[in-house]
Amino acid sequence: MPFFDFKEGQKVQNEDMKGSVIQVGSKKILEFSFPKGFNWKKIMLPQFPGCPSSCPLTHFGYVKNGAVVIKYDDGTEELLQTGQAFFIPPGHLPEFLEDTTMVEFGDETDVAMKGLPETSLSEVLKKNGVKLIRKKSSIDTRSD
Repeated sequence: MPFFDFKEGQKVQNEDMKGSVIQVGSKKILEFSFPKGFNWKKIMLPQFPGCPSSCPLTHFGYVKNGAVVIKYDDGTEELLQTGQAFFIPPGHLPEFLEDTTMVEFGDETDVAMKGLPETSLSEVLKKNGVKLIRKKSSIDTRSD
């Protein structure tokens, strides 16, 4: 059984956030750290012309450490804290109450939103001043 170390993943970082993405076959494991007060509308929304005013993606994972309030378009809110698993549907905005690290699992990290042209997450991050640091991984995903 393979084990995965985020130190081996593709790095993403800027002054507002940092993360690592590990490719495992057709799946990806993501670890992102956000500082207290990270503003999704200010940082991410401008990169997606025509995007709704809240996050259009689904997120599935757990909070490694920290606390974040998820504010949904329908007015409901959920507090997520260290150790809690989450499934967050589209139509939400995060409010980071403290420095927070989240781990997510998914089929892809590219953003494809209905009615909008497909945009690579790496392109969006680069436009926003995020540096991508690619490292060859020594991860062996073969099973015995």
